[in-house]
Amino acid sequence: MCKQVSILPSGRMGYPVSINRSGRPVFVDSKGVRMCMHGEKVTTIRMWKTAEQADPGFERGSECTCRNVDGLMTARAAAACEPPRDPTCDNLYGLLGALGAPEKEIDSRPQRLALKTAGAELWIQPSGMVVCEHGNSRKILSKLCEQRKLCSPAESPPVRFRSKGVARCDCIMKVPRRHGSIFGDAFRAKTKRARARAAAGVPQGTSSELAIE
Repeated sequence: MCKQVSILPSGRMGYPVSINRSGRPVFVDSKGVRMCMHGEKVTTIRMWKTAEQADPGFERGSECTCRNVDGLMTARAAAACEPPRDPTCDNLYGLLGALGAPEKEIDSRPQRLALKTAGAELWIQPSGMVVCEHGNSRKILSKLCEQRKLCSPAESPPVRFRSKGVARCDCIMKVPRRHGSIFGDAFRAKTKRARARAAAGVPQGTSSELAIE
């Protein structure tokens, strides 16, 4: 297991191996590939730079602001980042526990911090549900967002929810599902298993892997 394993803004896990000429840390992922401090790789950063030269209005769709690939091109070998394991909970919630992620309870439901993004913090509940720091799922956040677009609370009664404990926050959830992302890998694994169960005629049940609602 690697030391100082972190979940980077891209959703990929990595550990720091060096500091590049720009004074920024360089990380290594689960396959031994080097990444910038945002969890992006050489090919992606170069592609973005080319696109930005052709179109000044191009948006990366990432928190990465790197203008060079310093430290990402070295041929020096680096050990792959092996994530820690929690034998009592083999899902994303368990992984976060093994990483020592902050934990809190919202409405008696425990949740662990996975990632801080520009719009919201991403927390994981034991069921695998992805929620914001206030315990709201993406479905609830979408309803709250639609309400804000249509009118102000003074002009119309707020959206009603089954639970009276729903916090009316302004969080905007963006879950990175890139290849190598802990969210993307878990989501694809869950989808693959669901298709296998459907092909075998097994009724759908509650999944403990990843739920984004």
